[in-house]
Amino acid sequence: LRQISDEFIDEKGVSAMLPPGTLVVARVVKLASGGANALPSLSLKRSDVEGGTMRKRLTFEALHAGRAVTGFVRKVVDFGVFVRLHGGGEGKGAERLDALCHSSEASDSKLTDLAATFKAGDVVRGVILKTDAEKRRISLSLKPSRLRELAGSDDEEEEEAESEEEAEAADGEEADGSDSGESAGEESDEEDEDEEDEGEDEDEEEEMD
Repeated sequence: LRQISDEFIDEKGVSAMLPPGTLVVARVVKLASGGANALPSLSLKRSDVEGGTMRKRLTFEALHAGRAVTGFVRKVVDFGVFVRLHGGGEGKGAERLDALCHSSEASDSKLTDLAATFKAGDVVRGVILKTDAEKRRISLSLKPSRLRELAGSDDEEEEEAESEEEAEAADGEEADGSDSGESAGEESDEEDEDEEDEGEDEDEEEEMD
């Protein structure tokens, strides 16, 4: 079940989501072993099959404040929302990445009843606030304003990069212009020399006549 979708899904939901005859795109995550009738393990998760390449597993060490992440709601309690991040380890012995969004970071407006807004299985997007390596804890914010701030900082970086590229391109055009100016000057000098030579040839012809 955990390889069917990035979202939470139960056994009853599988038959509704994947009726017999459904065409699917899957990725082999483990080769068959254990006999002639053994079958390979497949993943239908969008995060595994999208983009044409297998994405690297997200590790706790890769998380940092300000990083945008996605996941699904595992549980809603009075003081916050527990979210399991997409891309973490799965299976026996693997480290799952579970984050806690405190009630104060669940929305830009005050929520008196978190359970009315968030349900188990909901896919959410948030921003990492901090991590505690010793306790392996992850603090998450689901405030849309934090995502907008993050998107705004990315846009500013892109604009700065574009400005630098434009400046470099302008410098290159100026250099080309100066080169072409020099070339034009050289061509003009050559034309003047040719005209002088032609004038001298005409003078010589007249003298011979």
